[in-house]
Amino acid sequence: MTTPAKTYRPSRLLLCATLILGGGCEPGEVAREARGGAGSGQKVGVVDDAGREHPTATARTRVASLVPGMTETVIALGATERLVGRTRYDDQPELVEVPSVGGGLDPSLEHLAQLSPDLVIAWKDAGGLGTLSGRLDAVGLPVFQVEIESTADFRRHAENLGRLLHLSSSASALIAELDQGLAAVRDAVEGERAPTVLFLAQRDPPMAAGAGTFIDSLLVAAGGINVLDDSGPAGDWPLISLEHILWRDPDFLVMPVVGLGEARDARQDAPPEVEALLRAPGWREIDAVAHRRVVAVDAGLFARPGPRMALAAASLAARLHPDVRLPVGLLAGEPPSSGGPEAPPTGDEDRPPPGP
Repeated sequence: MTTPAKTYRPSRLLLCATLILGGGCEPGEVAREARGGAGSGQKVGVVDDAGREHPTATARTRVASLVPGMTETVIALGATERLVGRTRYDDQPELVEVPSVGGGLDPSLEHLAQLSPDLVIAWKDAGGLGTLSGRLDAVGLPVFQVEIESTADFRRHAENLGRLLHLSSSASALIAELDQGLAAVRDAVEGERAPTVLFLAQRDPPMAAGAGTFIDSLLVAAGGINVLDDSGPAGDWPLISLEHILWRDPDFLVMPVVGLGEARDARQDAPPEVEALLRAPGWREIDAVAHRRVVAVDAGLFARPGPRMALAAASLAARLHPDVRLPVGLLAGEPPSSGGPEAPPTGDEDRPPPGP
């Protein structure tokens, strides 16, 4: 289903004007919707990754997000007050009063229906009876399906979300801020030797980030080279063998750890999960493991293609290139400044794989 449940709605222009006065809509959206109304010949709506078109004439004001990266995007757009539902993996302080509906792939449909959302953001599935989108359709909830595997996918859906919420200007600013942040990290490590890196999304059986994923983009931005390049195993997140890792011989392993916080280099400070890997039979044969060249990163930060990707790239760059000076504030998740002094690095969940 592509439209909200049938309810009384005032004129879309009147509603948007009301939202402007309440801070929930951007002034330019009114004129854009007026120009794109009936008879204008312009297409009004955005298409999700399942091929469904969703109208944008009325701003969505009750959003249930089952995709943590998109939940973060709603927050970053300044629309936290529009969130009526989240997953149990969304633990930001801003969401403490927002009800959890369970997991992103297995939410409570009864709870979702009680929240009366006019937009449910969910991972793309095959559709039909038995799938999450099919069950959401069956109870009359409007589902917007996303498939986010690259930074380009995130930009596209941030723009889509901006249109659905009538916050297009905010979405454009958010995308620009992300691009500036990633560019600042790339500029900081430019000229440094790029080590080869294996991002180990899962240990048993081993699963890694392949070429073309958003993790691949973050590795490159952080001044690394994904050891699973285009000549590697097929798939975005391929299962690989220990023998394959040994043959690829990466300079570093990067391992996500739940609830870690700041990134850690195992040569100085290894969390228990990494220590277990360092002692595991078979893994010790890999040179990077034998020499403790393993970087632990926060799973919540690196499992979500969202507005904090520049922070993720910066935190990894600080470990791969500890002598590089990163722009002030970047490791704190602040927008990159256009100039000014630099400072050295400070030592400082639900989705189709990887993620909880």
